[in-house]
Amino acid sequence: MLEYNEEIVFTMSKSLDIVFAFIAVTISFFIVFFISQTFIFFPIIQRVSFIIIALFFMIIFRYSVFNNHKIDLSFAFIVILLSLYSHFMERSVSFFIDAVILAPFTEEFFFRGFMIGLIFEYANIEKNVLVRSVAIIGSIVISLCGFTLMHLPDNFLHALYYGFLFSVIMIAYRSLYFSRISNFAVIFPMIPHLLNNFFNVNNILLNNNLVNSIIFLIILILMIFWSIILYKNITRVFNIINEYERRFSGARI
Repeated sequence: MLEYNEEIVFTMSKSLDIVFAFIAVTISFFIVFFISQTFIFFPIIQRVSFIIIALFFMIIFRYSVFNNHKIDLSFAFIVILLSLYSHFMERSVSFFIDAVILAPFTEEFFFRGFMIGLIFEYANIEKNVLVRSVAIIGSIVISLCGFTLMHLPDNFLHALYYGFLFSVIMIAYRSLYFSRISNFAVIFPMIPHLLNNFFNVNNILLNNNLVNSIIFLIILILMIFWSIILYKNITRVFNIINEYERRFSGARI
């Protein structure tokens, strides 16, 4: 009876961790949203706030986007340094760096790497399949709502579509527990986000159809290539699980 009660307490503890993770990412988003709306004409403050707020909650929950705190801090340092450096550049150059580099890096780090990653980290420990599934779907929904809200009112459908796509990519690669790819899952939505923004900036500054076609082709090739990598790694994960179950069943017999 005592063991049963301890198991219930353990299960409730893990479920509470997921709830606290949801609360943390919700609070962090509203802080970032408030800063972004307050300093709407200061993109440098907006970009830095994404990183600083995410790092603050990551420290509290002992979570790492890249499963390595040194890489997290190095990434944050580079982004903050580039944000400060771009502030003193010519306006067109500064706009290009902010839209094409800083926006994808900071937004993916925050919305996918931090918001989805933190909840996914705790959901992954949960033994109840239903609770785990609801938590993962909830992480996508809350990240998608935040990402879409940040891009209102002009880019609602665009942000909704790409936000969902990037979230699914993040979850898919984060699920590859037996591969080092899982540690860098946030990179996979980050690159197509960067290319998409470059596509949009090209339409604004250059309007070069050839460049647009090349970017579209690159995105298509990347998606096909990454799908093949994902398929191979998922197959490898299932083979490992099946082998483990086979050996465990054999040991019991």
